[in-house]
Amino acid sequence: MGEVTIRPMEPADLRAVWQLVHDNKPQFAPPGWPTTSLELQRMAFLHPRATPQGSLVAEAEGEVRGALVFHNYDGEKTAAICLICVEEEAQGSGLGGKLMASWEERARELGLRRLLAPETPEEDRKFIEFAKRLGFREVGKVVSWGRGDEPMEAPPDEHVVPIVNASLGEITEAFNECFPDMPRTQDDLYGMITQSQWGPWASLAYVEEGRVLAFLFTTDRDGKPYLQHVGTRPEARRRGLALQLLKQALRVLREGGAREVECEVYEDNEAAAKLAASFGMEPRSRRLALAKDLT
Repeated sequence: MGEVTIRPMEPADLRAVWQLVHDNKPQFAPPGWPTTSLELQRMAFLHPRATPQGSLVAEAEGEVRGALVFHNYDGEKTAAICLICVEEEAQGSGLGGKLMASWEERARELGLRRLLAPETPEEDRKFIEFAKRLGFREVGKVVSWGRGDEPMEAPPDEHVVPIVNASLGEITEAFNECFPDMPRTQDDLYGMITQSQWGPWASLAYVEEGRVLAFLFTTDRDGKPYLQHVGTRPEARRRGLALQLLKQALRVLREGGAREVECEVYEDNEAAAKLAASFGMEPRSRRLALAKDLT
């Protein structure tokens, strides 16, 4: 392989990058790995967190041999990798390290203070060791829980509505109240709902007198519905609202044809793990959260 050039990704690169991503999907792909060229386009250029000329490609001998897409969370002074991919023949040549070094340099120029690698399956020791050599450390472990085709009894509740039928402003306010360490904009949450085939009707809110008291987002992962970001405002806790939302989500997903559902819980969140277990879910896989603080 000849001299490698790292440069910003341009819209004209999309076809080549998609071919790279399609042909070189890792054995243990991280969550959110794009399955269509449209998903890649949104991730790199159209997502509210995408930075103009922020994502990168590695070019050698006139061909794209690697790509890195990241999003910025300015309020948290954080940059997070959404995708890193290197052509199989170029793996081990240092190309991935060059992409990561350019990404870190770009993050410093933007005044960011923390880098997040993709949440990586424990089995992918190759990427984990690669990230650690670059100064990343483990900051948490996420457990995926799954449930099969057992029915779930959940009588309809007039207070439970699809999130798309609730005020997006209320949803955003409730989300940021429940998750102050990971604030999201209205565009972020709208994208989370509408990008999923399950999201528009299986993402739910508990609403009383126009106020959103609890919420649950459903997205896609490997073609299956994925329950995530379940939250209840402090004023409404201990009323069983999250439990009601989970029951309703499982009911509507089963009615909609889903025969398997997953959720994720941080390993040290014992209450959430007990809740998942109470629904007949079982732990299936674990992923490591990796981060690097910039000084």
